[in-house]
Amino acid sequence: MIEELHGAFDTIVRIDPTGMPADEWRKQFAAARPDALLSGWVTPHIPADAIPPLKIAAHTAGGVRQLVSRDMIEHGLMVTNWGPLASRTVAEHALTLTLATLRRLPEWAFRMRDPNGWKDHRNETAQTLYNKRVSIHGFGVIARELIRLLKPFDCDITVYSAGVPNDFIAQHGVKQAGSLEELFPRADVFIEVEALTDVSRDSVTAALLEQLPAGAAFINVGRGLVVDETALGRLAAAGKIYVGLDVFRVEPPPADSLLWGQLNVMLTPHIAGPTVDERRRCGRRAVEALKQFARGQRPEGVLTLDVYDRST
Repeated sequence: MIEELHGAFDTIVRIDPTGMPADEWRKQFAAARPDALLSGWVTPHIPADAIPPLKIAAHTAGGVRQLVSRDMIEHGLMVTNWGPLASRTVAEHALTLTLATLRRLPEWAFRMRDPNGWKDHRNETAQTLYNKRVSIHGFGVIARELIRLLKPFDCDITVYSAGVPNDFIAQHGVKQAGSLEELFPRADVFIEVEALTDVSRDSVTAALLEQLPAGAAFINVGRGLVVDETALGRLAAAGKIYVGLDVFRVEPPPADSLLWGQLNVMLTPHIAGPTVDERRRCGRRAVEALKQFARGQRPEGVLTLDVYDRST
């Protein structure tokens, strides 16, 4: 796909910042003086003095806070990312963890190793997702896609995300809680998809987690730093709740984490984002944005300040 840009731009400079010292990155970026940037996971923060001449940063991944500052967007830098493309795979993974956790798949994988006892207690703890009360923390594109996936299960869905208007949530046919605290006592399934901001950081406290009903499933495909992971591990180790996590405060969790080795815990290594068969679509979106820019058009999906402020 990158070869397509040779016909759109006079000069293309490739910089591999992997392991590169910050001073060297700034030096090479200054020497290139790009009008446009195609960036990825390992691209460092754009130097503050890059604007001008830089006019657009087309990011092949999702989060852009580690790439650009708010001031850069305020001063006219156009920024695009994978936009809604990742939402369906992250929502799909949230549904996967939810179903696997409710059906107690980690437990059965362990029990089946015993040829004499693998049928014991069969289906005595497994549950269905149908008609469950589901609480969702967050209401971005991932949450909205997840709500669509949950519809066939006739779930009673309640959401909360600070600052999201009531009428916007009502448009999607779900209830809105008046506060984050209201989500916990009613949740058969609690799904965390809130972006990491100054407001959401550490917002899911031990006191709130303890309000989850016994046997509830707690799923996190959002950000680990939103949740008190130590408290989550304690509750799981005590057998009060079931847990399915794709994100953590530290990746991977420390060796002494109570999350390891629990039959009621399913862990995946931050893989909810675009799968290998979806990544090409994300790259295509970034390349198309740069081609639109080169033609003098405003690229589709340019991030607004409001989107930036609500992003991780």
